[in-house]
Amino acid sequence: MNMQKICYDTAEKLRPYAEPYMDKLCKEAASNATCAGEPYEALVDYLSFAWEHQNTPRKLIIEAYNLIDDDYLDLYNEMVDKLGIPRRQHSADYDEDE
Repeated sequence: MNMQKICYDTAEKLRPYAEPYMDKLCKEAASNATCAGEPYEALVDYLSFAWEHQNTPRKLIIEAYNLIDDDYLDLYNEMVDKLGIPRRQHSADYDEDE
């Protein structure tokens, strides 16, 4: 399965948990990203809100978090710390010789 499809599926799973916390502009941005073939952008928008929802399955949050690009991991430190999820390491933090 390609990464775009995985991001799309995960974003769609997050959507019902995120939308109650999103304002109109955020909802439109996520929807427009999906329609424009940019499901990763929708995924990060939905994840930013869904993690605050008490009923969002922890497994779903972890699944979405694991799809986040290394460049943006630091933006999710508060989320993973509050949820007690171990932080992912940036790929660049690993020494190839080890």
